[in-house]
Amino acid sequence: ASEAGTGQCELAARGSDPDRPAPDGVCGSFAAFSCEGCGRNRYRKRERDMFDKRLMQMCPESRKYIAWNIILQFLELCLNVVMIVGIAISVQKFYDKTWGPEKLVIPLVIIAITVVLRFFTTRYAVRMSYLASRTVKQVMREKIYLKLLSLGTAYREKVSTAELVQEAVEGVDQLESYFGQYVPQFFYAFIAP
Repeated sequence: ASEAGTGQCELAARGSDPDRPAPDGVCGSFAAFSCEGCGRNRYRKRERDMFDKRLMQMCPESRKYIAWNIILQFLELCLNVVMIVGIAISVQKFYDKTWGPEKLVIPLVIIAITVVLRFFTTRYAVRMSYLASRTVKQVMREKIYLKLLSLGTAYREKVSTAELVQEAVEGVDQLESYFGQYVPQFFYAFIAP
């Protein structure tokens, strides 16, 4: 069968094994196979999990930054609870007229301290996000570069230069939001009440 009549080659029409691992340098969200009819490389979208374990295995050094990010987010949550409880108790006591303005000094100091601590926990959580994504971006770009070196000038047979540049720049930059924001928030959602 040819591609002319159906708009796709015979192998693409039959489908491929979605569990077949993608070759080095091919995104893990696609299963790669070589078409028997036309000989070109084909890719089929693979079903995705909510959490991609392969990406985490590629860069284990980012785990510590992700863990610190989760801890700092949880600490920020606890500080937020302390601040809100302090505000609620102060307003209630002031409304009931059991406290006068002179008794509000201690709660206001506690609230101010929690605001300052929240500022620093937020700042360091953002820093941990940056460090996690920076490590991953560096590792991925090195892997892409090493793959290109191993392919030599023959890389044009497998992938176009525009696609390669797109993956090396935009695709790797998208990992910043995955490792810096999505993964920590994914695990934080399990521990936050």
